[in-house]
Amino acid sequence: MSLILSLLTPKALIALVLAGLLAATHYGSYRVGRALVAGAWAQEREQHAQQVIAAMEKASQEQAELQRRVSDVDKKLQAEKSRRVDADRLAASSLQRLNAAIDGASKGGNTASPSGANDPSAAIARECAGVVEKMDRAYRSLASQTIALQGYAAGVCVVQP
Repeated sequence: MSLILSLLTPKALIALVLAGLLAATHYGSYRVGRALVAGAWAQEREQHAQQVIAAMEKASQEQAELQRRVSDVDKKLQAEKSRRVDADRLAASSLQRLNAAIDGASKGGNTASPSGANDPSAAIARECAGVVEKMDRAYRSLASQTIALQGYAAGVCVVQP
């Protein structure tokens, strides 16, 4: 016990008090520093979250724009298909009228051939009309596909700046 009483000298007490004050100030600085770091970290997380939200909104807008462009291309494609079908019908009816006129002319005796049924020029004309009709259908089909592919490429595949 005398050892403990001998340690309670004024110098030792001052040293203990100073050590306690030093520990208290360091503990206070630690708490303030921890709060500052936590605040900075929270602010950084908030900024990151806002950046992610902005990126998601931008991606959503881009997706909506692409969907709109795809829809526009699809509408144009459907309109072009409808127009092509109507044009094919018109061409087919014109060719049928031409065939009927050729058949009528060959059967009606307006040709130079004595027998209208065996007229080689009428047979050649009918054959040519059939080939022209097939070629016209193939051309319109290819033209329609070309327009559709060009619209698709312009609307979806080409990256717009």
